[in-house]
Amino acid sequence: MNASIETINLQSLNLPKRVLQPIKQLIKLDAVKPEEIPIVELILSNLPQPDMLLPWLVHYRGLGLARGYFKDILDMAVTFNRLVNPWWSKKRWQEEHDSLSRLATLKTLAEENIVYENQLVRDLLPESFPGYVISSSRRLGMEGLRQRHCVASYHHLLVANQNSAIISMFVDKCRWTCEVYRRDYSETPYLDVTQVKGLLNQPASAKVIHKIKNALGIEESANAPCPEEVSADYHDQLTALLPILRDRGVASVRVEFDGSGDSGSIEDVNFDAPEGFNEKEVIDWPNVVKVWDSETRAFKFSETIEPTPLVEIVERVTEDWLESTGVDWYNNDGGYGHFEFDVENARYGLDVNVRYTESSVEYSDEFEVELSE
Repeated sequence: MNASIETINLQSLNLPKRVLQPIKQLIKLDAVKPEEIPIVELILSNLPQPDMLLPWLVHYRGLGLARGYFKDILDMAVTFNRLVNPWWSKKRWQEEHDSLSRLATLKTLAEENIVYENQLVRDLLPESFPGYVISSSRRLGMEGLRQRHCVASYHHLLVANQNSAIISMFVDKCRWTCEVYRRDYSETPYLDVTQVKGLLNQPASAKVIHKIKNALGIEESANAPCPEEVSADYHDQLTALLPILRDRGVASVRVEFDGSGDSGSIEDVNFDAPEGFNEKEVIDWPNVVKVWDSETRAFKFSETIEPTPLVEIVERVTEDWLESTGVDWYNNDGGYGHFEFDVENARYGLDVNVRYTESSVEYSDEFEVELSE
């Protein structure tokens, strides 16, 4: 049974009559539920003028989001002083929900005081180093809020596993959040740095990780590559891929990618190619596999030739280049961009944008393929 229009307080909305009357009619027709009035009230403050409310209600209906889910987003946005765009897509609203939910979790952890039992890790740390061990859920929550990343997801691991610890380190005038794990594979236990994240989940470079390990007294295997010697092999892959694409008449390739909320993916791969071109054509392509060797405590690399579709090769090269940039385009508000390979002119470039409140270009580069005579 529909609620009587007289029982619903619409005066607090301060709507002009030209908007208020259609809203009343929609309520009578059960097109707007009484319990949706608080949502209308919250969204009004984000609209430039009240006349936009009716078009927004149409947009809201098309989103198909549950009322409680939508109100949770708006309530959390008010709590954390976050701006929302009423015209966001369904996907963007869902991403904002995930982002705000993480903030709420971090706030809860910061208000608690669960002590982590990580003495097994502390026993192997030097007496002094440029940082400190996160000792409680309160410190973990504060670390996540300060760094704006998802370290709170490690709370249950830290409670359950005494061989793990989160350490806040200061290297190169930056704060880095490090996951450190105690390994007991041999008679002599040792520490291993398994993850390092900076502000906004920014991944650390090999050079920074090298400095962190040195500061924590963690020896690196002689078999491990020196950080300065690690090269971006996407150049070699693109050079090898160029004649293959030219032989098939491909003029250019464009790859679009997008990410947020701790995940990212290739959205589209478009080949500018003649009719009959098959992007799923399988060719023999080298596949490099990286495997952790627990005895030498280093990664070993092996190369095998595998039949691989052309489109998958392009995706892999794009992902390799993205990883080498160190730009975090997949966490929190995420980011987007494109890789473009101008096959005709032997040039290729990558643009990566990161969303904060606004988007900013975080990486942009372009190269010419060096052709052998």
